[in-house]
Amino acid sequence: MIINESFAQRYFSGLNPIGAHIGLGTRPDTRTTIEIIGVVKDFSRRTLRDQQIETIFLHYFDQQSGDGTLFVKTRGRAESAFAPIRRAIARVDPQLPATLTVFDDQIERSLRGERMLAALSSAYGVLALLLAIIGLYGVMSFVVTQRTQEIGVRMALGASRASAVWMIVRDAGIMIVAGTLVALPAVFGLKRLVEAQLFGVTALHAPTIALAGVVLMAVSLGAAMLPAWRAATISPTEALRL
Repeated sequence: MIINESFAQRYFSGLNPIGAHIGLGTRPDTRTTIEIIGVVKDFSRRTLRDQQIETIFLHYFDQQSGDGTLFVKTRGRAESAFAPIRRAIARVDPQLPATLTVFDDQIERSLRGERMLAALSSAYGVLALLLAIIGLYGVMSFVVTQRTQEIGVRMALGASRASAVWMIVRDAGIMIVAGTLVALPAVFGLKRLVEAQLFGVTALHAPTIALAGVVLMAVSLGAAMLPAWRAATISPTEALRL
């Protein structure tokens, strides 16, 4: 038989399994007549999440099985080989059933659930970003409304529009930094839960977190600048009347 790396690591603890003999069974008198002749890397057999399953590969004719799966490598479109394969099978046994499928279609079916999960996660991420933008815009609009007279007084005393906008944006920046500092520990706390839904990447993927943080900060600052610029463009006289 051939075993995979997970099987070798579990049952041989780093020793070389090549040449060892094992048997199929759980009884003490199980005969260990099957020789291990090779070790292959772990790979996904059915889904993307079964890489660490201990797996053995027996010779097809030693299993005394009535069915099996044969993989045929073709040139060109795989569907064009269906008819010749069926004719070859019919020459051996006309009554032999043959179910043919394209390997790429099998992969596509196995990835369907993963892609659906990725699409849902992306949709929830976009929705969360929109809610954050709307919430920050509402808070900043309220803050600017409360400080409109202060902005008018500052501009009447000679402050520029840029300084008035900066005053509001600075407060928004402090809120964003504070929110980020609160969120980072939560990221570490949810690491295991998030990694259970991922494949091929870790939950603490630095480029992804950095990109998400930059996008969120840029959009949040943009949402804060709009009401700040609107307040700064009001004349000081009109601002003091509010």
